[in-house]
Amino acid sequence: MASGSKTKTTQQATSTTTPQAPSFISDPWKSYAADASSFGATPPQATPASALQNQAFAAASAGGPVNLRPGLLADADLSKYMNPYTESVINSTVGDLTRSKDKMIAQGQAAATAAGSYGGSRHGVADSLIGDDFLRTLGSTVDNLRQAGFDKAQQGAQFDIGNRFAADQFNVGAERDRISQLASLGATQRDIDQDMNPDNIKLKQLLARAGLLGAIPANLFTGQTVNSSGSGTSSSDPGLAGLIGGAAGLASGVGALGGTGGIRSLFS
Repeated sequence: MASGSKTKTTQQATSTTTPQAPSFISDPWKSYAADASSFGATPPQATPASALQNQAFAAASAGGPVNLRPGLLADADLSKYMNPYTESVINSTVGDLTRSKDKMIAQGQAAATAAGSYGGSRHGVADSLIGDDFLRTLGSTVDNLRQAGFDKAQQGAQFDIGNRFAADQFNVGAERDRISQLASLGATQRDIDQDMNPDNIKLKQLLARAGLLGAIPANLFTGQTVNSSGSGTSSSDPGLAGLIGGAAGLASGVGALGGTGGIRSLFS
C-alpha cells in the first residue's frame, strides 16, 4: 500500500502605507529646517557692552581714593595756623612784668633809703628775691602763652583735616553712586540692544515656529507595514519626522545651552 504526504502552504498578505504629510504641513517644516540649519551654520554675533557700560568701566578703572586715608596732624604745617599776634602779646606781657618788677625794686630802694640801709645786705637780698620772682613769673607766663597758641594751631589743623576727610568721603560716595547708575543704565541699554540683535530676533522666530510645528501629531509623518497576522512595523519620513522631537525640545535646549550659541549647537 502506497503511502502519501501532504504539504500545507500558508500565504501571508502584507499591507504597507507610506507617510504622506500634506504640503501645507510639510512645507513649513522644510522651511523651518532650512532656516534652523542656516542659523546654526553662521558664527554668533554677540551683543557688545553698551556705551554707558563702557563709561562705567572707564570711570571705575580710572582709580581714585577708593580707600580713604584721613590726614595726619603730624603732617600738618602748624605755622599756617599760629596766631600772628602771639609774639605781640608775649612782648606786651614781658613789658608789663618788667615794669612791675622795676616798680617793686624802686619801692624797695626807697624803703631802704628811708631806713638808712640802702646798699646793705638786706637791700641786696630783697632785690634778688624780686628778680627771682620776676624770672619765674616771666618764664611761666611766656610758656603758657606759647602753649595756648600751639594748642589753638593744632585745633585749627584738626578742624581742617576733619573737613577735608568728610569732603573726600562725600566725593567718593558720589562717584561710586554715579558709576553704579551708569552700570545699571548701561545694563538696561544692553538688554535693549540684545533684544534688537538680529541673531536674537531670528532665534525668537525659530522658537515660535518650533512651538507651533511641534504641536503637529507625529503620525502624520509615520507609515505602517502590517501583515495578515496582525504584526507590523512603522517607518517615518526621515526628512521631517526627526524634526518633531527637536522642535519639542528646542526651547528648553536653547535655555540650557545659553542663547544663540546654544541654538547653533543644536543644528551643527
